[in-house]
Amino acid sequence: MRLCHISKNYKRMTSAGAIARRDIETILENLGSENIGLRRSFIHNGILHGLRQFIGFAKARMSVKEGDIIVLQYPMTEAFSVIARTAHRRGAKVIGVVHDLFGARELTMKPEDECRVLNLCDVLLIHNDAMRRWLTGHGCDTKMVDYEIMDYLGGTGKMSARHLKGSPSLYFIGNADSRVNGYLYDLAAYMPETEIYVYGPNFDSERAMATPNLKTMGVVKDTEIMATHKGDIGISWYGESLDGPEGQFGEYMAINNPHKVGLYMRCGTPVIVWKGAGRAKFIEENSVGLSVSSLRELPDLLKMMTPEDYDAMTANVKTISERLASGHYLRKAIDQALKLL
Repeated sequence: MRLCHISKNYKRMTSAGAIARRDIETILENLGSENIGLRRSFIHNGILHGLRQFIGFAKARMSVKEGDIIVLQYPMTEAFSVIARTAHRRGAKVIGVVHDLFGARELTMKPEDECRVLNLCDVLLIHNDAMRRWLTGHGCDTKMVDYEIMDYLGGTGKMSARHLKGSPSLYFIGNADSRVNGYLYDLAAYMPETEIYVYGPNFDSERAMATPNLKTMGVVKDTEIMATHKGDIGISWYGESLDGPEGQFGEYMAINNPHKVGLYMRCGTPVIVWKGAGRAKFIEENSVGLSVSSLRELPDLLKMMTPEDYDAMTANVKTISERLASGHYLRKAIDQALKLL
């Protein structure tokens, strides 16, 4: 048996999606997986990027042989279906790692069509039970393993002891565009006594003029945020409303586990999530944050939080952070998937 995967070219390493894919490649390599594509690269030119991807996928397709177990990351353009079908024709097995679902997020693909593609895998590594139900409900009948949370390599993490002094401050990592995450500006107005630090692009300085407690820290590399961030508790929340995502986006967040939750864990802090989110169960079961139906609950919750409560959560976060940094969760999921083949 040969475990194998396909490395790719990365035009940019600033997005959570690219970091997650790179980390999966690295963990697979540490497990002894063989890269049957081209060597991982970081070419920014669009034309060269496309050419390198095409050649890498073609090489991988020709390299698959009987008895192989190939790990494919989804989505992966049209090459996903081609390589999966080639693998089966040659007597190989396919493990698919799901990052995103077009049929649930952007509706750019019919859910049933997407499930037909995913059915080409022998085992799928998925985000959570809610995603399992969504996939099963739209015709996906392949075996599935819950990934729990995506690992987050890189950096040392801010694992020095953190102690709460007074009311907790908050911080957010991501796109601060008021048209995308407008809730940030409303939250600052709703909690004027709470400092909120924002790490990311598109900060709306004009809108933030009315809320001096909302402070932009600029665009900062993830490993630097781990080591130097301000803020006692992270916010993993999306959309415009303080009351949680609505409509199609709300349905998507109910089945998706944002990779950025792992970054908050690597920063050594608890995180706030929407109670309806796919990640909420993990946060609650591991006592590494707060799950709320509305951000309007925060003033009372933070007021009741004691230094001892905070210390207990950060101790749990430290355990999860160490696992994330070692690739624990993918190792565990791959081991479970291999037993199902």
